[in-house]
Amino acid sequence: MLSNECPECGITYSEFKQTGRLGCSNCYSVFAVQLTPLIERIHGSSKYSGKRLSQSPETFDETYNFKIKYSRLRKELDNALKKEHYEQAAQLRDKLKEIKKDLKAEQKTI
Repeated sequence: MLSNECPECGITYSEFKQTGRLGCSNCYSVFAVQLTPLIERIHGSSKYSGKRLSQSPETFDETYNFKIKYSRLRKELDNALKKEHYEQAAQLRDKLKEIKKDLKAEQKTI
């Protein structure tokens, strides 16, 4: 029997058809019977086959580390600005610029 509504978020399949958006991750299971043919038609398969890395695992790790560090410093900058610690914010801003520059240089070598 086909389910009419997701018990997690309350979206119906007809609402999905109208908007093109599911309400939560549970919707994939609830509407699996209806979604499988749609996914196969769009993607050619309903099985995820993964994505090949366009870079070596080492380079990927370096890029990931740059992004983590950038994200952390960005949060610190936001906090410094909220607390009106402008000297600290300026130092963090400069560090962010340096990381961004290093990341761009790293991506050019890939």
